[in-house]
Amino acid sequence: RGLLGSLWRRNSMWFGLGSFLVMIIYGWTVGYIRFGSNDWATANRLLGLIAIFSYLFAGASLACFADSVFIRRWSMIGSMVLILTGWVQLLTAQSFAECGMSYFRWHGMLSGFCQDRNAFSFICVLFLAIILLPSDPKISSKLEPFRVTVLIAGCLIFLIIYSGSRSGWVGLV
Repeated sequence: RGLLGSLWRRNSMWFGLGSFLVMIIYGWTVGYIRFGSNDWATANRLLGLIAIFSYLFAGASLACFADSVFIRRWSMIGSMVLILTGWVQLLTAQSFAECGMSYFRWHGMLSGFCQDRNAFSFICVLFLAIILLPSDPKISSKLEPFRVTVLIAGCLIFLIIYSGSRSGWVGLV
């Protein structure tokens, strides 16, 4: 069957692919109603859907081929990187001149080094979901104490709210 055969047999993968089909149909419908053609929806939504599809495929591959200890450690490291980049922007953005702000593309709200507050919030929500997943108590007690998990989750929620991303808010809900 090949290496990816077990990945496509997962029920959640088909749900994700079905969600993509619904998003594409929705985008085409809105594009046709608002603009009279589907050119806008195809051009603007396609690039975003390709990026989101890569997240879906990467997540499904991790869930299929990696063990829970690796996924948990990976999410904690990724969360710490996001928290640090968010705090770097919050603490240093005022001290940079306009030249430094445009170099990092830190215009407006919190975006870390993702250059887009929606992408920053999406990655924060992704790591938050992994961190808050229930896990085996024997494994999670070896990885990090409960207080550390709560602290990291609280910091991620603060960064999502402070970024001002509506998609981040929807992800929290």
